[in-house]
Amino acid sequence: MPHLVTPQLRRLVSSAHDKNLLTKRLPPTASFTVHSHCTAGKHCAMLQGQKAAASSKGPKVVIVGAGISGLAAAAKLSANNINNLLVLEGKNRIGGRISTIKIGDRFVEEGATWIHGADGNPILAIARSIGAKVEVWDYAEKIEKAGWHRKNGRRFSNAEIKMLQEAYKTHLAIIENMIFTECKDEDFLHEHRRQNVLNFFEEVWEEQILRGRTGEEEEILRSSLRLLYHKECQDAGVKDIRDCAIHSFAVYETLQGYDSVLPGGYDKILEPVAREIPESAIRLNSAVERIEWNDGVGGCGCHDNGKKPVRVIYNDLASGRKETVYADHVIVTVSIGCLHRYGPSTFFPPLPEDKTSACKRLSFDTVNKIALAYDQPFWSRDQTAVILLADDVTLGKGEHWSRDLIQFNVRGSGDARWLEGWLCGDHADEVEKLTNDEVGKTCTELFRKFVGPHVPEPTVTHVTRWGSDRFCHGSYACLNRDTTGDDIDNLAAPLPGNKDATHPLQLLFAGEATSRKYFGTVHGAMFSGQREADRILRHYSKAVGSVKGCNGVDSKVLQQLSKV
Repeated sequence: MPHLVTPQLRRLVSSAHDKNLLTKRLPPTASFTVHSHCTAGKHCAMLQGQKAAASSKGPKVVIVGAGISGLAAAAKLSANNINNLLVLEGKNRIGGRISTIKIGDRFVEEGATWIHGADGNPILAIARSIGAKVEVWDYAEKIEKAGWHRKNGRRFSNAEIKMLQEAYKTHLAIIENMIFTECKDEDFLHEHRRQNVLNFFEEVWEEQILRGRTGEEEEILRSSLRLLYHKECQDAGVKDIRDCAIHSFAVYETLQGYDSVLPGGYDKILEPVAREIPESAIRLNSAVERIEWNDGVGGCGCHDNGKKPVRVIYNDLASGRKETVYADHVIVTVSIGCLHRYGPSTFFPPLPEDKTSACKRLSFDTVNKIALAYDQPFWSRDQTAVILLADDVTLGKGEHWSRDLIQFNVRGSGDARWLEGWLCGDHADEVEKLTNDEVGKTCTELFRKFVGPHVPEPTVTHVTRWGSDRFCHGSYACLNRDTTGDDIDNLAAPLPGNKDATHPLQLLFAGEATSRKYFGTVHGAMFSGQREADRILRHYSKAVGSVKGCNGVDSKVLQQLSKV
């Protein structure tokens, strides 16, 4: 998923070598049935070439959640001969917030959309290693080929469109300068430490976009500021960028190179990772209800004959039975939305104050997508986006959720093209209460006001519902004015905190919200899973450097998993 501290914004000028590197397709190493591992059932379906069985020997590691962080942790542990694994996933599929569905011939991403950056990105490396098609997402190019529309069907002149395009590019340059230059300056950070992102942007917009503009030109540019405002809410995953802090730009680290997408489905990257995990280790439809651990003070006393310090109780959703498993280590990879909501009733003893406080302070709002499919697209064949600019310059939230539907990206190709709109915060929560048809009708009314009465109704409307998803309760994390990178570190710290504990590393924490450098991204989630696996490996003095795939054959995927 995108993130304010520019996971989404790349340098405007990159070398042709970088672009060719991203689009290069390597020979496929295997053929995949994309959704073969996502079927319902107690155990994950066997994948071609997957390790045959988990082991009952060695330390027992339970991983809560089969998103990319949980899968990465399990794969790295298994590659280093820790195979007494159990991955518990509440959903009937793996992937977590990576979820690709098909609407006809269209691959629609419900969750993660972009691969943010190229250099050192394991997601891109895995995609290329399996021969998946990788498409560069050039933000400046997308805006140049967008269709710009005004309310009541009024058209922008070519000069006005060029002016709007330049304003958008200027905003990208402002973000880039903030990240790569200004936020490296301690004096700048000190001066703006209490300033929210919107206030900063408004000052810079006045200076670099609006200065010298009067009359209708100024009105048009001010209307475009709402587009920029909404874009930053989407990138950050917050309902209002007033909640975002300038210092978050300094904490987050941007991987160099272009962003990209996977036209054939983001979930293509899941199967090669899952293949490195013993088949019997992944258990779907298994919702964890209670985790009892020994903090060395009150303790829980729930040991397996005194040998294993953690007891995990989970509900087999398929049968309705409660199951119990004892573990030496539990890696918790659930979203902070779930950790905040269910943590108090799940962990015994309760998690320490510094961890629960960090979880509460970090922003974790809802971002939802609206996918609209048409038999006959009403936009031109080479168009990359449909942008609807009202004359209202107010940057606050409006009365109706459709007010925030400003830019619809054109996804897919040929006759399989579709539109993708985004909503954040309260409005994202609001559409979850509506049916898909109700949302589709409102979008049609909106298009007819801006584009014209000829716009047809969509043949299919699909709305994501991450806020009410019981295994997510939100989308992705962001730093706000009340949080720092230290909060992320507190969230990631293992328990018990006492290094001299009789049973160390009972609870470990992974997921994108625990990645100080790359929060809000898929590669951040993967890195965090690798980090916690490596923590366990170091504890048992395992050799991390030698990473082998199935049957002792070197694996390109595992070579990526070996890099933390």
